[in-house]
Amino acid sequence: LHTAYRRQRQMCIRDRASVADLFREYIADQKRTNKRGWKKKENRLNQVLNGGVIPPALEAQKVTTLHIREALAQFIRRGAVAGSNTARADLHACFNFALHADNNPATLGASIRYGVTINPVTAIPKQVGAEKIGSRYLSWDELARLIKALTLPDTEKLIRPDVCRLLLLCLYTGGQRPWELMTNKHENVSDGILSIPEEISKTSNYHSVPLHANALEIIATQK
Repeated sequence: LHTAYRRQRQMCIRDRASVADLFREYIADQKRTNKRGWKKKENRLNQVLNGGVIPPALEAQKVTTLHIREALAQFIRRGAVAGSNTARADLHACFNFALHADNNPATLGASIRYGVTINPVTAIPKQVGAEKIGSRYLSWDELARLIKALTLPDTEKLIRPDVCRLLLLCLYTGGQRPWELMTNKHENVSDGILSIPEEISKTSNYHSVPLHANALEIIATQK
C-alpha cells in the first residue's frame, strides 16, 4: 500500500516549484489572508535568496537542513543573531506552507506543487538568548511625566500631536498594540467598549477593550 501511494504521489508531481516559487507563493498567501507582517517576511526571505547559499532556481523539495543551516549562519556571522531566529521562523512557516498545500486531503489526486516531504528547518535550533527581554520599565513618576509631556498644548509638544494622542491611547487602553488602535474605526466603539476585529488583530482573534474616560475623549476627537 505504501509503495502504491509513493508511486501515485510521484505520478502527481508536475512542474516542481523552485525555492523562489515557494517563497513568492507563500508571501502571496500571507497577503491574501491579510497578515500585516508579510512585507517584512518577504524582505527576510529575499535576504536568504540573495545570500547565495540556496539558489532561487533550486527545487524546493531539494532544500536540505544543511542549506538552511548555512543560510542562517550568514545572519549570525554579520551580527544579526536575533534576525537569524526571525528568518528561521519565516523559513519554517514557508516549508510548512508547502507541506500543507501538498498534503491537503481536499486536493487528493491533484498535481503536487512542491514535493516537499519534510520541513528542513525543523532540526535547526533557535539561538537561545538572542531576544533579550528588557528589565527596565517606567517608574510611576516617569509615567506621570510622560503623560504630562504628551498632554501639553499642541504648540508646545516635541512630537506630532497625532502621535501624542496615539501614545496616550496605548497607555489608557492598557497597552494595546498601536496598529490595532490606529486602524480601528469609530463604529467599533459601543457602551464604553472598543472592539478589535479579527482583520486588524495581530493574532487574528476578536477581543474587546474597556475604555477609560480619557481614552473615550481621545477617540471622540480623532477623525
